[in-house]
Amino acid sequence: MESRNKRIRWSREKAIEFFQQEIVPNVKPLNKNNIRKYSPRFYQALQKREMITWLELFATIGLDFEEIHRNQRNIGDRKFWTKGRLISYFGNVILPKNEGLKRRDLVKNHNHFCRGMDNSQEITWYELYALFGLDYEAIKREPAYWNRDRLIEFMFHLIEIGEPVNLTALSDNHESFYKALLYSKDITVEELCEICGLDYKLVKRERKYKSDDDARQGLIKLSSKGITLYNAKNVRKDTALYKYLRERGNGNLQRGMELVGFKVTKDSSIPEIRISDIRYSQILGHHFQKVVSDIFNILRLGIRDNIESINGLKPDFVSKKDGTWYDAKISSRAVYDSIIDGRYAEKAKKVVYVYLENTKELNTDLLPSNVEIVHVDKYTEMIKNRQKKDYFLGKLALLSDLYKHLMIKDSQKKTSS
Repeated sequence: MESRNKRIRWSREKAIEFFQQEIVPNVKPLNKNNIRKYSPRFYQALQKREMITWLELFATIGLDFEEIHRNQRNIGDRKFWTKGRLISYFGNVILPKNEGLKRRDLVKNHNHFCRGMDNSQEITWYELYALFGLDYEAIKREPAYWNRDRLIEFMFHLIEIGEPVNLTALSDNHESFYKALLYSKDITVEELCEICGLDYKLVKRERKYKSDDDARQGLIKLSSKGITLYNAKNVRKDTALYKYLRERGNGNLQRGMELVGFKVTKDSSIPEIRISDIRYSQILGHHFQKVVSDIFNILRLGIRDNIESINGLKPDFVSKKDGTWYDAKISSRAVYDSIIDGRYAEKAKKVVYVYLENTKELNTDLLPSNVEIVHVDKYTEMIKNRQKKDYFLGKLALLSDLYKHLMIKDSQKKTSS
């Protein structure tokens, strides 16, 4: 803060000198509001006297005052920073620059956006990151400056929580860690694997795409994270996939995507996937099952993923406590089809169906006595940690949007036929 003891006789030259030597080095970000807080007397001198305008003053250091002032008016303004504008700015401005996604990086480079996010009542940080397939909690945990000890510590952390640690997965999920590891002068990938007890060959192994179907599934996986695939830079995040599609399209990425049955347009955030709607619905159902699994693990309900066949059937989850079967269904229509099939109700002591979208009203009075249907909201409401709850709500909202898009496309097909 400036010294208040020294009296200043203000003039145009003195104002410029004070601005450049005292204000500019100490006021971040540089705008009228922060200048007023730092030096009320300097601010009042400029307001009351006509020795120099704000426009001229900022021009002495090569800045456009009108642009800065316009941004300042928009800081934190809910009318300006709507949900759509926040999502658009994050996806089109912040992500392409790759300047870092930790909170302090964003405040440094996009302070007006951060203020808008903090004041928004329409979307949380967790929901925003989830829309783009990012784990806000994991990004917050990543150390800002990587050294040998931090690299080792973070790898142990990933192993402990059961995340995949091959280089492809690290590139997808922990980009700053992945880049720091590859370019580290303190430790190699092979040395890190030896310290952490990992098989270097498995960690180094890259995902390979051997067929159009493999490539299509890779694109669907990226799309389900909310990543816009029209931009080649986003597809390049999966190096092996990008290489396959370029070769398939004879050097043209978009052509390669079309040849494997995946067409996107510049004005469409959700792609047209040229596979059966049933298959696409199954893919969304698989992602929903993974989210439900993560929620069960967070809540520690004793409901585990099931990998074995039980009486010839394979429910998604089984309760350790009482043997209840749990099955995740993307829609109540899928629940209805399973109930009509009847095999689960026949062979299980109890079955609980967890669903996301209500596409068919089910009369609970007519359900078999050992069958229960539950909306996933029942479990998300049980999560005490607000940040974790927001994270899962964001993932579920994305899946819901994708499924609704599928239903609209299906209804349009039926209408046209």
